[in-house]
Amino acid sequence: MNSSIASFKVKGLTAAVFTPFKEDGNLNLGVIDAYADQLLADGVRNIFPCGTTGEGACLTVEERKQVAEKWIKVGKNKFDIIMVHVGTDSIKSTQQLAAHASEIGADAICVVAPVYFKPQSVELLLQYLCEVSKSAPTLPLYYYHNPGQTGINFTLEAIWTGLQTTPVPTLRGVKFTNSNFYDMSRVMLLAGDRLQILYSTDEQLPIALGMGIEGFVGSTYNYAGRGANRIIEAHKAGDFKTLKKEYEMYLSFIPVLIKYGGNVGVNKCLMKVAKCQDIGPARLPNPNLSSETLLLMEQDLKKIGFLKWIKQ
Repeated sequence: MNSSIASFKVKGLTAAVFTPFKEDGNLNLGVIDAYADQLLADGVRNIFPCGTTGEGACLTVEERKQVAEKWIKVGKNKFDIIMVHVGTDSIKSTQQLAAHASEIGADAICVVAPVYFKPQSVELLLQYLCEVSKSAPTLPLYYYHNPGQTGINFTLEAIWTGLQTTPVPTLRGVKFTNSNFYDMSRVMLLAGDRLQILYSTDEQLPIALGMGIEGFVGSTYNYAGRGANRIIEAHKAGDFKTLKKEYEMYLSFIPVLIKYGGNVGVNKCLMKVAKCQDIGPARLPNPNLSSETLLLMEQDLKKIGFLKWIKQ
């Protein structure tokens, strides 16, 4: 691993950004300019296009290229880091997207493993990542560890152990979407700074902070970036009274989100209600809320003070 990749680090909040669609299901890239300005105003310094929240698996390769290009064009000199997710079920498509991310000026790439023909061993997973790495040899690569969604259930410790015999030259870290803190802690102990953990379960932000995590990737940071930043600042200041107060709002709105489905379509609707950013519907087979149900969700959010909290 070269020195620039070895020293690369993501800090603070990274919004797993939504992909805007028109009502007819086509891309609506024009709204990204205002979307980026809103994220920056909320103190979100990094972005992650084309992941789960960005419906990357529902996009064609060409659409994913267009989305990445737009975010680079809008945000390259504004955001600290633009990390493009390039994982697909085809290694050739993944390599094509990795090379494209490098060509257009992305700061890093993230890769989820194929989920239909899953790698049957850690060694095969790492071989796959090695091949992707060759297509973007100058970019830090993060492995997207999301066993609940992918069904790839290798522990992070098993992956770290496998790296000792099957190294991935550009692997800088892991986007950890899991609640197995023991597994994560073991790897933090064994790997130290050689493998950066980006924590990606938003509602457990204070726990991850307490464990020394510095970088966070999440969907709720699209609209709750100000509140999440207040949690981070309270932790840094040792102001646990404020941290508890801010976190209680997080704990209050997550059940509302789940009540209405907790999926990408619901999050997109919440984005419209919370930040007045109309980024359109989710793409099938993801569900969307009816206008009547959206109104009910908005009322529930107002009852708990969420819509005021996110604008403080």
